[in-house]
Amino acid sequence: MMLLNFVLAIHMLLGITSTLFNSLLLFIMTRYTPESFRSYSLLLKLHASFDILISVCSLSTMLRAVPCAWSAIYISYGPCSYLSQNLCYYFYSTFMASNVVTFVTVLVSIGARYWVLRFGFISVKRIMTAQMAAFLAAVIVVVKRL
Repeated sequence: MMLLNFVLAIHMLLGITSTLFNSLLLFIMTRYTPESFRSYSLLLKLHASFDILISVCSLSTMLRAVPCAWSAIYISYGPCSYLSQNLCYYFYSTFMASNVVTFVTVLVSIGARYWVLRFGFISVKRIMTAQMAAFLAAVIVVVKRL
């Protein structure tokens, strides 16, 4: 039991640190980004926003997975377990969908950098069109989980 408390304390510490640093990053990017960097900074802002969402969902559920034959049992130790099982499930679904969005955002970011190297500039419209794939993938994950 003492080991579990230690792991939950580390989980909480990392989640709070992640939330604070991503919030600080988002504030700095919003306030101090030069106009010439505006189109690419949109991807960074989206990524930081979804990282904050992932941290909040992770802090609220504090999931532990227990492998059981070919299945997995998820146990929530977070504050949402005191409110409702459904709330924990919604936080978990949001956590999974946000992970999908951040993964696809990294891919879009790599593609945007390649586009800039090849053509010299990328528009916000082109970035948002590519980013829609991330949101569609996240919708698929959420619909599959419901």
